[in-house]
Amino acid sequence: MDFETVKDLSSKYLFPNYGRLDLAFERGEGCYLYDAKGKQYLDTVAGIAVCSLGYSHPDWVKAMRDQVSHLVHVSNLYYVEEQAQLAQRLNTVTPDAITRTLFVNSGAEANEGAMKTAVRYTKRHKVLSAYNGFHGRTSAALGATAQKKYQETFEPLINEKTFGYFEYNDLESVKSLIDRDTACLLVEGIQGEGGVVCGTPEFLRGVRDLCTDYGVLMIVDEVQTGVGRTGKWWCMDNYGIVPDIITTAKGLAAGMPIGAIMTTDEIASVMTPGTHGTTFGGNPLVCASGCAAIDIINRNHILDNVSTVGAAWKKDLEALKAILQTLGICNCRMQEGNIRCDINVSLRPAGSTELGCRVEMKNISTFSSAIRNIEYEIARQTAILEAGGTIDNETRRWDDLKGENVLLRSK
Repeated sequence: MDFETVKDLSSKYLFPNYGRLDLAFERGEGCYLYDAKGKQYLDTVAGIAVCSLGYSHPDWVKAMRDQVSHLVHVSNLYYVEEQAQLAQRLNTVTPDAITRTLFVNSGAEANEGAMKTAVRYTKRHKVLSAYNGFHGRTSAALGATAQKKYQETFEPLINEKTFGYFEYNDLESVKSLIDRDTACLLVEGIQGEGGVVCGTPEFLRGVRDLCTDYGVLMIVDEVQTGVGRTGKWWCMDNYGIVPDIITTAKGLAAGMPIGAIMTTDEIASVMTPGTHGTTFGGNPLVCASGCAAIDIINRNHILDNVSTVGAAWKKDLEALKAILQTLGICNCRMQEGNIRCDINVSLRPAGSTELGCRVEMKNISTFSSAIRNIEYEIARQTAILEAGGTIDNETRRWDDLKGENVLLRSK
């Protein structure tokens, strides 16, 4: 089906609740996606942190084919072999105290189930969460998502007496809210929707201590940060913190819809038959996918690679950020191309009142290459200005692939 047909059908038959890019993909392989015309895209979105193995990993594909030919779905009225196998695998990659798992279908459902568990276990009614956090769009998860843009018009579904909101990375803010009526505190190790804000060790460890002191269950939302995205299985592993409940989803089944609530024997014991359930949660197909994902991640030492590549990217990005800030950047935009990317930067030397030079960098293959180009432009523009010249409103083009540096336009 061609793209325009896909777009027309979507506009005609689907809810208009997504702001979609003018793009559709036909297939994926490794870390690349391909549209209907065969154009290749380097995918840094991964289905919003879902495709933990990339696309079409041969071992995962085999596991899925084998499972589809064997058993796709049975009810939770029965014991499910694949569900037990995935829970056992999770037990090997979580803190020793975290021994029980309940499978659901998404991150929002996992957070809803975690809050229900906490309220039932503590027999309390208050839930605390951070401003600018994100925990889902179902009603209780939406209540815990302290962002007005998501809650607006849905206030009737949110009990304002239930939820209290603290400032992220501000322990005093937590102290002002937490009390003996608080059932749980829901927090992310890194706020994704909030702007990729990392929790400080002092804050997160302080939250752990406060929860312990007040008998409050600390729920850590690892929906985006879990399954190795920080180089550890769970973001909290980086801080040496053991939560009372861990929620996860997204990358756990490498593309299949899944969510999980993980906690201790004692806390899980309050969720007796009938207190919570799901039709599709933990069915054989998604659990087989989760088992394959964990096995492949472990066998291929993917977490080690995450740490290595992550450190390299962070170093390059910080260097690029420092250069851009020094120059007084007007804007910086990255646009994905085939395998390489384009970066458009408007440069204004520090202290200069001129408009500066717009640099179009084409076919940039690494951040280091972009940094070298910008450093060259810094030196070139500085030399021109020191000699009494002008660079006002120039446009230059770098093309890494062709080795070109040409002046396209000047005033």
